[in-house]
Amino acid sequence: MKNSSKPSNILILHDHPEDIETLTSILKPTYTILRKNDIFQPSGELRDSISIIDLILLNPCIPNNNGFDTCKQLQSRHIKRIPVMLILQNQDDLVTIDVTQLCRWDCIIKPFHKEILLIRIQTHIHLSKLEYSLQESETQYHSLLDNIQEGYYEVDRAGNLVFFNRSLSKMLGYSPEEMVGMNNRRYTDKENAAKLYRTYKKIYETEQPVIGFEWEVMTKQGDRRFAAASASLIKNSEGKQIGIRGIVRDVTEKKRTEAELINARNFLQNIFNSSIDGICTTDLRGTIQFASPSAESILGYTPAELNGMKIYSLYSNAKDDAKMIMQILTTKGKFRDFEMKLLRKDGHLIDFNLSAALLKDENGVVIGTLGIFRDITEKKRLEEQIRQTAKMKAISIFAGGTAHNFNNLLMAIQGYTSLMLLDCPADHRNHHLLKQIERHIQQGAKLTRRLIEYAGYVKFSMNRFDLHLIIKRSCELFFESNPTIHILQKLSANQFYTHGDAEQLKEVLLNIFTNAAEAMNFQGELFISTSTVEQHVLVGKIDHMKAATYICISIQDIGKGMRPEIISSIFDPFFSTKEAHKGAGLGLASAYGIIMMHNGHIEASSEPGKGATFQIFLPACD
Repeated sequence: MKNSSKPSNILILHDHPEDIETLTSILKPTYTILRKNDIFQPSGELRDSISIIDLILLNPCIPNNNGFDTCKQLQSRHIKRIPVMLILQNQDDLVTIDVTQLCRWDCIIKPFHKEILLIRIQTHIHLSKLEYSLQESETQYHSLLDNIQEGYYEVDRAGNLVFFNRSLSKMLGYSPEEMVGMNNRRYTDKENAAKLYRTYKKIYETEQPVIGFEWEVMTKQGDRRFAAASASLIKNSEGKQIGIRGIVRDVTEKKRTEAELINARNFLQNIFNSSIDGICTTDLRGTIQFASPSAESILGYTPAELNGMKIYSLYSNAKDDAKMIMQILTTKGKFRDFEMKLLRKDGHLIDFNLSAALLKDENGVVIGTLGIFRDITEKKRLEEQIRQTAKMKAISIFAGGTAHNFNNLLMAIQGYTSLMLLDCPADHRNHHLLKQIERHIQQGAKLTRRLIEYAGYVKFSMNRFDLHLIIKRSCELFFESNPTIHILQKLSANQFYTHGDAEQLKEVLLNIFTNAAEAMNFQGELFISTSTVEQHVLVGKIDHMKAATYICISIQDIGKGMRPEIISSIFDPFFSTKEAHKGAGLGLASAYGIIMMHNGHIEASSEPGKGATFQIFLPACD
């Protein structure tokens, strides 16, 4: 645009020297005056370096010189339309002139009135400059709209496009010529056209813009694209609503990516929700950020309760365990199958298997940890049962062989002792000693019988009998010799039958009663109950299951209880917590062997200060 600090340029195309002189004298103090020779070369070509002409004073009646052609030639070289003022001798001359060749024109009639002439020239130049500024602003505005990635549009009240940029044309796949006047129904289906109508109706009614609404458009090629748009009202200078303008962004790829992310997230969420193992993530401070639903069944806490907890609060050794885990992770980045103990919400410790790794963001920066843990308490218990069973089998084989050999030695000693007694009268000084040897031989025989029972080498008299009758009879026998012990019976209302040696099972019960009485210092109560369990409960406990249903006899005392290391050895031969002269440690070992020979299972559980419970499982029969 021309700098307003410089005087405007006026070109005079006239052949009357006196008129030229008059006009120059009126205009020269304010404007720069140019003649035809100032803008044309001798060859008739326009000069390349001509200044912008702001107005032309033209005598349309110059002989042999078509001033209109000069004006057109100048207009083609300028970036703005040049106003032209015709110099006429009188008003009638206007009738003979074809002014349609001029873009903007006016006329002055001699004689020239200075003030009127200056005002009219100033007005035309000012209007020309305003028009140029407006044109320049409009050009910049259109250039800006054409270079943005978003589509821009303006529609009239009927929804017809009255203006749009190249991005919208490219988005819809139509040429600009095809889109002029196009109605929105051409690039939307019925459903989206109705949606657009409701949106525009709301804008017209409220006169408020609508931001971020989404709709579907169809390209010329038939592809469906998702568009996110914002629209506002257009009013004319009189405040009348004349249409809608809007910005449109193609969000098809964004929507597709979002859908893929949602599907991926849902897939991962399903994995987390379906995982049998517990899954937890923490930040670098050890605060739990995420916990899978399975963590609740393992730890007793809901995922909502776990979120925000410190992970070390779940470890049995708290911060020491956490420090050890982080040392491994920072050194190796991950680890697998690490066995530890976790503290449940109810206060119980459980064995668990932990695999963990460092969590990193997209830039490889460590942001936390991921832990996958599995409750292996039952697995450890089964492993211990299998180990215990294998140990008991090995001990029983050894005990059985030892008992047979020892029994053979006792028989030989008994034989020689009997022969010696035949030759030794009752009043002989050695007769008493030989009788003592016989008594000890008999005690040794009882021990070997217990070992043989433990090893399962004794043949029992197996018959079907009512287990409740045996239990009741055993309780009566025990109470006769131990009246300070009260046995409370809670036997099932159903009759339970099993195959076995009733006398041997009675011996098992009396052995357990005796151990319980000793644990209570022969003062207190015993509780005995019966129930049934299904076969699957005893998987891993009985090698060859003979029945679908088993009878469980539970015997509970209120004694001092036992430590875990005692429980693990309680059925071993010669294991005893009593003083050496008070027992051989074969009572429970014998009970174990008898139950095994009945295709059953016996186990004990206890905690210090909480008494002990013995459970006997025997196959049920009709």
